[in-house]
Amino acid sequence: MITMQVTIDSREAEDMLNKVMIKLPIEMGNAASEFAKQVATELIIGASNNVFTGDLIKSIRAERLSKNRSVVKMKKRGIYLDRMRPHYVGLFPGRKITAGISPASLSLSSGRGIKKWAEAKFGKSEPTRVSGKSRVWYGPRGGMKGAIYVTPHPFIDAAYSRVFPRLDGIVRGYAGKALAESV
Repeated sequence: MITMQVTIDSREAEDMLNKVMIKLPIEMGNAASEFAKQVATELIIGASNNVFTGDLIKSIRAERLSKNRSVVKMKKRGIYLDRMRPHYVGLFPGRKITAGISPASLSLSSGRGIKKWAEAKFGKSEPTRVSGKSRVWYGPRGGMKGAIYVTPHPFIDAAYSRVFPRLDGIVRGYAGKALAESV
């Protein structure tokens, strides 16, 4: 009969595991930050496909709140644009969106872009234009009157659905980095 005695020095393994336990939460925080940045990028892409989002696009950003917590921030206007109920917007004199200003200073990123959009959609030459549920006409002094029917422009869920499949790869990459650094 042969007897063998095996002795294992577990200090190296314990040290490696301790390093992993220190580095893994840090890298998971980095993974959360990376995921938030990718979500913000996809939200910007989705919002840029809509007409009236100039200031909204500038407000979308990923922000790291702590070592392991990151969020995506944007103006409430983005939530409203994504989830609003369809409704009419009246075009009447004195309203911000129909205020008389020069076409050169009119941009779609400002709140006054609806008038420019309505002019492009309904034209200026005909006295009355009806498209879908919208009805727009010009008054006796040339002012735009009527109402346009606005609908939501969903982009938030679409951005999450494009980024969510990448989450596994992001987490695995940062976990591998924590393991590589601790060996």
